[in-house]
Amino acid sequence: MKLTDHILASPAMIALAPVMTMAHIGVAMVASVFIDSDHVHLILKEKAYTKAGIRRLNDNIYKKTINGKPNRMYVEIVYLFHTVEFNLVLFALSFMYPILLPIWAGFVFHIICDIVHHRSHQLPIIRWLFLTDWILGYALSKK
Repeated sequence: MKLTDHILASPAMIALAPVMTMAHIGVAMVASVFIDSDHVHLILKEKAYTKAGIRRLNDNIYKKTINGKPNRMYVEIVYLFHTVEFNLVLFALSFMYPILLPIWAGFVFHIICDIVHHRSHQLPIIRWLFLTDWILGYALSKK
């Protein structure tokens, strides 16, 4: 999903009101957009430093393949905040640092939106969802 889509979807987290305060929901909404900061690596890799460059990258992000194989389009890029492993650690840490729980909720909401989007557009999911799969895919791509 694109950044604007995530911003527009984030108010849906108001449904968490029975289990979270409005302040925590606000944190979750911000976190659901902030999670995409792990895409900065892509901006650096593609040298898209200008507003026009970022717009071009954003418009073509789903068209990129490696050797014509769309299921390999994420081999060189890790979206750490989007991975199950990272989010399990974040959830576990939320027991010691409760402010991490709404951040985790925002991240999970974002990831669910991304999964639905990728599934509906027949884009790869596993490659960016699991850090272990990315590590294995990256290692195999170097052979």
